[in-house]
Formats: sequence, C-alpha cells, structure tokens
Amino acid sequence: MRKLILLMFMVLLLCGFRAPNGALISKGDLVDKLVVNLGQPIARIPVVTHRSIYPPYYSSREIWTYKIKQYNYRFVIDSGVIIHEDWTRF
Repeated sequence: MRKLILLMFMVLLLCGFRAPNGALISKGDLVDKLVVNLGQPIARIPVVTHRSIYPPYYSSREIWTYKIKQYNYRFVIDSGVIIHEDWTRF
C-alpha cells in the first residue's frame, strides 16, 4: 500500500511543466500563472476551431511558444486556460 501511495505521489510531481523559478504549470491552470512565471511568449499563433456542427459554436484558441535554454515549449490556450502543453528540443 505504501508503494502505491509513493508511486501516485511521484506521478503527481512529474505532471506538468516546471518553470525556471520552480513553479509547476500544468493543464487546467489559468494563463495568468503562465505569464507571471514565464513572461510574455515569443509567439502567439491564433487557431480557430469548429467545435460543433451547429454554428456559431466556434472556439478561438492560441498556441503560445516559449524558448527556455535549448527547449521550445508550446502551450495551447483556450478561453484563458491551458489545455495542452508539449516541448521539443529543436
């Protein structure tokens, strides 16, 4: 039982992105937390998606790009909330 609890705790620690100042940023966080810890993004790419077959249910998303050391981080923002994050080395 203790091993299971320890394993769950380790998974929770590894979920999300750790900012250079030590703050944990993960899916579901508000954009304000991202801006406070990383500043303004290098690029903001607007993406318009169609959510439903019945108009006018369109969603305006943005992809924010940051460069930290040799890594490029991309965050997908929808209505002021982080919904996806990924990183690449190049």
